[in-house]
Amino acid sequence: MITLMLLLANAQLSPLSPTMATLVVAGKLRQAVAQGRESFERHKRQASGEHEVLVGRVTARALLAMGRDEEAEELMQQMLKAYDALPRKSIRCSTAIDQATFMLHLNKPARAAQTIVELADDATVSAAARVEVLVLLGAAYLALGRHTDAFQSLELASHVAAEAALHGMADLVGLARLDLEVSVWLRSLDELHDHGHCSANDSVLTRLRPVADLDVQLQALIRQLDPASLGGQHAAQLHARLRAGLGLAGGTQALLSEVARLDACDMSGVAAKFRVDAALACLAARSVRAATELLNPLVFEEKKLPGHRFASELNYCASKLHTHNGRHCDALRLYKLYSSGALENLRSTSSTARVPRCLGISFGNGSADSTEGRLPPRYRRAYRYLIEHLDQPELSVRQVAAQIGVTERSLQLAFHKHLGMTPAEVIRDCRMKRIHADLTAVGSQDSVLAVAMRWGVTNRSTLAQSYRASYSQTPSESRRTAVVDERSH
Repeated sequence: MITLMLLLANAQLSPLSPTMATLVVAGKLRQAVAQGRESFERHKRQASGEHEVLVGRVTARALLAMGRDEEAEELMQQMLKAYDALPRKSIRCSTAIDQATFMLHLNKPARAAQTIVELADDATVSAAARVEVLVLLGAAYLALGRHTDAFQSLELASHVAAEAALHGMADLVGLARLDLEVSVWLRSLDELHDHGHCSANDSVLTRLRPVADLDVQLQALIRQLDPASLGGQHAAQLHARLRAGLGLAGGTQALLSEVARLDACDMSGVAAKFRVDAALACLAARSVRAATELLNPLVFEEKKLPGHRFASELNYCASKLHTHNGRHCDALRLYKLYSSGALENLRSTSSTARVPRCLGISFGNGSADSTEGRLPPRYRRAYRYLIEHLDQPELSVRQVAAQIGVTERSLQLAFHKHLGMTPAEVIRDCRMKRIHADLTAVGSQDSVLAVAMRWGVTNRSTLAQSYRASYSQTPSESRRTAVVDERSH
């Protein structure tokens, strides 16, 4: 994930420092770090604010990717002075994003989520920063096994990037979505059923594209990107994990080749996480020899294992390997350590890694999942399509039915039987919920009509009638009430 966070920051740096940004994209991190340090010192003396912060952030993340964590942490401390040149609102946002990135790199996803969860609901945060926050949350929730929350975070990140015309960042969110889908597919395989963060329920699985489609899309992306670029490397790593986990030809060899490439590029900070993910993929396909080869550099001294940032995952993998090798006592001992750590992690995260309100508002967390779960599997895809296209004014029942290959009548009957509502009523109800949530959000400044149009409602009369039917008041009255409540607090 540090690769994606580096590329997201780099996309913002590109207009200000194209030479350094080009080095990062090309994967020439050593040269990028050298230039970044020199540029950071120069702009620090000039107190240039945004440029200095972005250069420092990209340099720090490049250092993390290279495994130079202490240098990265030292640089982030130096950046605190650079934040003084930023507006007050930006300081809290910048420091929180930096800290969350570092926590996630250290494999502390609950701490990362706790650090930035409030920013996701802050309407004053810039679009670029909000995309970073949501991608970080998606990665944290994936690491915590909260797959639905992870998907919703990335769906909202994609929406924010598209709405703000941040095309470069939108492409990277798409790459993060591929990462998430590959991870969840692999975690749903039978061999990993006992991993505490690997189980995926039916609601999550309905969000996934077929494996064949993922394979084709990753191959197309690899052809599109420079193989030596960071984005190209990340796509190749995802493709290798997918093929290896499914036991497809050449998958395990591709994993080993990607590890060798990371080592050759001096990206040990990325390589450690990739070795763990790759080993899980191999274990899913019962490729014991490849998993052992991948893990050997990380577990060669078992007494040092408790202090490793991936100790829990390594205990799990080592337990699996011992089981395959017939060393059942060692396997049980390590599995007990893994289970104990997983239980403690569950206790510590239950109260800290909460879901931000914006996820429930924008993509129906909780209520949407329960609604979706009441439908037969085929019609769940129709519901997801409906939810994801609420912002399109032309969305129709015919369009939704065509998407899953059924007649409009079949769709109407299925929704009415299982939800007690027609598809059109579901569309209207979901749109009104989103409009209500946006109008009453803290710091909301958009006009009522602008908010309505954001969710595909362009007719004032339709808005007024549907909103009053749902909330027994006009949209303007809801906004005034929210403003009064905000001031009273």
